[in-house]
Amino acid sequence: MAALSPKYNKMKTKLKLMYKIFFIAVASVGSLNVQAQNKTAEIGRTTTLYGNGTPGNANGPSATDIRFNAPIALTFDKNGNIYIAEDGTKGIRKITASGQASLLAGSNNGEKGLTDGKGKDALFTTPLDVAVHPQTGDIYVVDANRIRKVTTQGEVSTFAGAGSNTPGATDGAPSAARFNYLAGIAFDKDGNMYVADRGNNRIRKYTASTGQFTTLAGSTVGYADGTGTDAQFKLPSQLAIDDAGNVYVTDRGNNRIRKITANGKVTTLAGNGTPVSADGNGTNAAIADPFGIAVKDGNVYVSEYNGRRIRKIDAKGTVTTLAGNGDSGLSDGAGATAKFNQAAGLAIGTDGNLYLIERRGTLRTISLSGSAPTTPAYSSAVISTIDKTSKVPQYTFSNTLAKQQQELKDNPLLKRFAKSRQEQSIDKHRPFYHFISPEGRLNDPNGLSYWKGNWHLFYQAYPPEDPRQHWGHAVSKDLINWQDLPHAIYPNPEKQVYSGSAFVEENRVIAMYHGTESGSMVAVSDDPLLLNWKKLNDNKPVIPLPKPGEKLPYNVFDPFVWKKDGMYYTVLAGVRPIGPGGKNMRAEFLFKSADLVKWEYLHPFLENDTYGLAGDDGACPYFWPIGDKGKYILLHFSHKSGGKYLIGDYDQKRDKFVVTDGGNFNNGPVSNGGIHAPSAYPDGKGGVVVIFNMNSGKPNGGKSFTEMMSLPRLLNLDERGKLVMQPVGDIASLRKDKVELQNLSLPANKEIVLEKVKGDAMEINMEIDLKKSPAIELNVLRSPDKEEYTRILFYKDGGYPDREYPGRPARYSAIAIDNSNSSNLPTVRPRITETADVWLEKDEPVKLRIFIDKSIVEVFVNDKQCISVRAYPGREDSKGVSIVAKGNEALLKSIQAWQMKSIY
Repeated sequence: MAALSPKYNKMKTKLKLMYKIFFIAVASVGSLNVQAQNKTAEIGRTTTLYGNGTPGNANGPSATDIRFNAPIALTFDKNGNIYIAEDGTKGIRKITASGQASLLAGSNNGEKGLTDGKGKDALFTTPLDVAVHPQTGDIYVVDANRIRKVTTQGEVSTFAGAGSNTPGATDGAPSAARFNYLAGIAFDKDGNMYVADRGNNRIRKYTASTGQFTTLAGSTVGYADGTGTDAQFKLPSQLAIDDAGNVYVTDRGNNRIRKITANGKVTTLAGNGTPVSADGNGTNAAIADPFGIAVKDGNVYVSEYNGRRIRKIDAKGTVTTLAGNGDSGLSDGAGATAKFNQAAGLAIGTDGNLYLIERRGTLRTISLSGSAPTTPAYSSAVISTIDKTSKVPQYTFSNTLAKQQQELKDNPLLKRFAKSRQEQSIDKHRPFYHFISPEGRLNDPNGLSYWKGNWHLFYQAYPPEDPRQHWGHAVSKDLINWQDLPHAIYPNPEKQVYSGSAFVEENRVIAMYHGTESGSMVAVSDDPLLLNWKKLNDNKPVIPLPKPGEKLPYNVFDPFVWKKDGMYYTVLAGVRPIGPGGKNMRAEFLFKSADLVKWEYLHPFLENDTYGLAGDDGACPYFWPIGDKGKYILLHFSHKSGGKYLIGDYDQKRDKFVVTDGGNFNNGPVSNGGIHAPSAYPDGKGGVVVIFNMNSGKPNGGKSFTEMMSLPRLLNLDERGKLVMQPVGDIASLRKDKVELQNLSLPANKEIVLEKVKGDAMEINMEIDLKKSPAIELNVLRSPDKEEYTRILFYKDGGYPDREYPGRPARYSAIAIDNSNSSNLPTVRPRITETADVWLEKDEPVKLRIFIDKSIVEVFVNDKQCISVRAYPGREDSKGVSIVAKGNEALLKSIQAWQMKSIY
């Protein structure tokens, strides 16, 4: 029998004792209000108070358990309560002066809307800033093209910009005023309201005594000082007002801080327009991506969103750096030793210190007064001493397959997973044959590998009782029919088990992954189903994160491990400032080791990489040989543009990857229903199997799934050395109820509804002779009246011209998916049209394999290209299929369609 008695009861006792010790430790460093009054803190010292950088939605029970979802702005009331606008949650969070967090208003699960009401009955669309009325104590929120009022009891009403929420630029009474994507809000001491009307590039004022909105300053987009409408702004963001009534604006698009006097005169307080950070006086200084702003005692404080610094502008206009050094991270400390991630809103607290909300999910304070923060919270110095043992039951299994299979039958965690999957089944958008987490959301796939006759898929899971990332685990014989297994790797000492890879040796499997707040971790397993894992190096990171103030020539996250000539190698993802103007470009940093524990840093791994975007970061790398010509592929993820790949030569003498080609799996921005991160492993025949997680295109709450996995793809190289791909796995095992048609004539520009082909969990294979038609349009998930449909288009010779081979004029064809009409649901956000090139020979017929699975559409073209998007039909009858030949007639030579069985 497995040790089915989890360490749960012991752990609860341990946690109780730990918290008793913890509170004593907190008091000793002055982190609690009652103890903080006589403590001092170095000016410029950053302390993390709430959250840990992990996105989520939780109110406790402790400060470190609070999770924010894309928080963007914060403010204080006179009693020390904090109000936070969360763009991800679509709600307003409140943290009381005693440290208790709750949702004051909003859906709590990301549901969008413009509904007035109380608490969770109210809906917000884009809450980007929040301010407290100095007399009434009511909270005001800028929300898309409206201004919403929230009472201290959570009652939400629309104050200004009502009607259809249509953008405009009209002054007047609140009911008549119109705005265009509001970004900032602030009050002066007399209760007059100021808003940053970002879409109109104006600062608008509501005068309390007249009840009217007027334009204080700004006109068309640009940069110009002047009075009133003579001045110009570019994407003004947040506002602060001093006691004299001067308004300070983060003019984000111009990388400047602007000052507006009470009569509307605009001047530039600081910044020269260049997107870098440089201290100096006034316009001789440079401010990179200014966002949040606060004023105290004649000093102006600014957060640099992507500059990752807190800047100070004193009364003389001198700009200095108060905290941060530009490096991304979550490190507390004095001045430049602190690290920030997406530094967003700023506010002055009732204790006189500066407070910062980070979009990644932390609330931090920077000391201005020399006193420690008085908000009850856990000090970052104490957080590191917390026992990070997971609250999820953990089991030890036998080492033979027969015993493991028997133990799994009675495993409580698997029974819980089965119950959760049953609860998920009521969701009409839950897929039938794509893998989803058994308990809500998942993130990156990790460590795809083949061991003892099984494919193993690991992924970042979020268990409900401890929603830190654990490595979830599933196993399959055929890459399609997946069986849930208990979580594989649990956090501790790392905060979260993040992205990583797996390498299979003859007698064991090696997992190397990023452990947040620790560094690169290594764990090994050798049992039949990879159920038991042991972390090497006495449970410590093998490549630790840098110490506070330590400068390293490499970044530490997302390792991939392989073996060459008896030595282990790993690349760690990251960036280097080697792009135009010093912009960050992706990098992979190479290490080697003889024992997986002691690692030697070698150098940056990539050479001749010209295929990336500025801002790519090479996350989630997978490096494998591919094809039969000695080439290698480096798959990876960009937090800017999603899944990507590089093809090249592995110079094993110099240990360099010399890039010769590259491209994208995701053909647009990373978010809103696109391809996310890869996990890959060789098929043993020259190909590489890859699976991706797919981002959600709508909010999902409770126990519902959000992200999902794509179908596995088999990657290889064609005779030209170009990447090609096709679906892989036993898809045929899911087929039923086949429908087949042949030789259907397609008249020019006439939509033909295929009455016999319909469904929302299908596979469709078709071959088309375009003849003289330049394009074919195929509509799936189509309602009878075409209110909803997902549009697939193939453009013959409609892609980029091929200019790599001189003397051979030719052009790629293109495949596209447009989901802008896929759903009538108000919470669904469409994606920009996915479009990808595909090479077809002159007379090559078009062969499409289309996989429709409730809320995803994947299209493979001639076993060469694939594009995927999420789609969420709101109507039950959106299951039809139609086809149109554009311009000229075409011939649908054959179509085969199957309904698909569920794998759950």
